[in-house]
Amino acid sequence: MEVLYNVYDGGPAGLKAVAAVLSEDVTTLEDFLEPYLVQLGFIQRTQRGRVLSLKAMQYLKFPVKIQQ
Repeated sequence: MEVLYNVYDGGPAGLKAVAAVLSEDVTTLEDFLEPYLVQLGFIQRTQRGRVLSLKAMQYLKFPVKIQQ
C-alpha cells in the first residue's frame, strides 16, 4: 500500500509495476496479498490498474490524495 501511495500517488498502477518496485513475484501479489487487501477494502482493481482506497489512506494515516 505504501508503494501505491508513495511511488504511484495512490494509483492507478499495474500489478507488474508494483511487483517490480517491491522485488516480489507477480503471482505472490496476485494470489495472496491482493485478494486480502481487496477484501478489506484497502485497494481497488480497476481497468487502469490498482488504486489505493480512501479507507487505506485513513488507516495508514496518510494525507488523502485525490485520484483522477
